[in-house]
Amino acid sequence: MSFLAGKRKSQAIIFENVLIFTVSIAIFILLFAVFNIYQSYFTYVSVDDHLTEVGNYITSHIILLAEKGDANSSTIIVVPKTIGGEPYEIELLEDSLRVMTMNTQVSKFTSLYNLPFEFVPKKIPGTRGKITLKKNGNQIIIGA
Repeated sequence: MSFLAGKRKSQAIIFENVLIFTVSIAIFILLFAVFNIYQSYFTYVSVDDHLTEVGNYITSHIILLAEKGDANSSTIIVVPKTIGGEPYEIELLEDSLRVMTMNTQVSKFTSLYNLPFEFVPKKIPGTRGKITLKKNGNQIIIGA
C-alpha cells in the first residue's frame, strides 16, 4: 500500500504544477489581450487627434490665403510626413478639407467655413512633408 500512496503524491504534485503553469499562461494571454486593446484604443485616439490638428492647420492657412484680397498668391506649408506611423492623404473638396490615413482609412473633415472661393478638388499625399496652397483669382488650389 505504501507504494501506491507514494505514486498518488507524485501525481498530485505534477498535476498541481501543470495546473499552476496553465493558469499562469492563461493570465499572461488575458493581460496581453487587455493591453493590446488599450494600445489600439489610444493609438486610434492619437491618430484621430492628429488628423484633426493637421486639418485645422491647413484650413487656417487657407483662410489666411483667402484674406489676401484680390492678390494672387501662394504659400508652402510643412506638414508631418506620417500620422501615427501611417501615410496619409489630404483632399480638398468643394466645401471641406479631408485628411485620411491610407492603411486604416481613418478620416477627418474640416469645414472651410463657406468662404466665397472656388476650391479645386484634388487629392495629394502628405508623405512629401510639404503642400502648396495657391490662390488664383477666385480659385484656391492645393498641390504637392
